[in-house]
Amino acid sequence: MKINNNLPFIRKDSANSSSKNVSSKSSNAYSTAEIKPATTQAAAKDTVQLSSNSKLLKDMVQQLKDMPDPRKALIDELRTSVANGTYNVSSDRIAESIVNKVYSKQS
Repeated sequence: MKINNNLPFIRKDSANSSSKNVSSKSSNAYSTAEIKPATTQAAAKDTVQLSSNSKLLKDMVQQLKDMPDPRKALIDELRTSVANGTYNVSSDRIAESIVNKVYSKQS
């Protein structure tokens, strides 16, 4: 990566003109004599290359997004029964689930 010394906290007019307060022999790292504006040629050389693995990963993620949800039929059935008021919750199944979760946390 190349740093072009195009610093936002230094005014462009001070970089182009000589300053009475800062000489070119100054120990200041940001003196006007050391600052060179970025050229368009240097910016044009910046490139990014992605590996074939990243492209493969991107394709796989897109394929997963395009796949239908395998639980869609069950979700639709439950949604319909809740909307119709016909969904019944079994208290035995709820109690069994609670007991199983309590015992699985103790293990």
